[in-house]
Amino acid sequence: MGVSNKIKYQGMIRDLVDDGELIDYEKSEYIVDGEELGHHRWIIGLVNNKVITILEADDSDPFMNLENLYAVEKRKGYASIAMGLITHAANKWGVNMELDVAPFDYSLATGIKNNHVIMDEEKLERFYQRFGFVKNNLDGIDYFHRIVV
Repeated sequence: MGVSNKIKYQGMIRDLVDDGELIDYEKSEYIVDGEELGHHRWIIGLVNNKVITILEADDSDPFMNLENLYAVEKRKGYASIAMGLITHAANKWGVNMELDVAPFDYSLATGIKNNHVIMDEEKLERFYQRFGFVKNNLDGIDYFHRIVV
């Protein structure tokens, strides 16, 4: 038996927080076979808080979910830098990742809806593929997975 998901996720998040700033953390706990497990949600500012990322993980799930990656300043390369930090930490800790491709059509800072999306779905898919994510279809739903080998 290898290192538990719980240990891998904690290590990866610790490295990301060392590179950035923990903005918020939520945890709900549950017990399975006498072991305390949890569902976690971290909001982390990376690249001097120019990128806000939301990561979710369940200690019993083999995949950490990259829920959101939002660059406050667009077209400056900050999202690429943040993805490099995330994938480096995932590689180091052996964390498999998954995400759904969904372009932002609103500002996280203001909450105002934009009619202009910086990256459409196709461009966003190519962006994530640059970082090792592979498109899969499960039950008619497209997901992107990144497996650490």
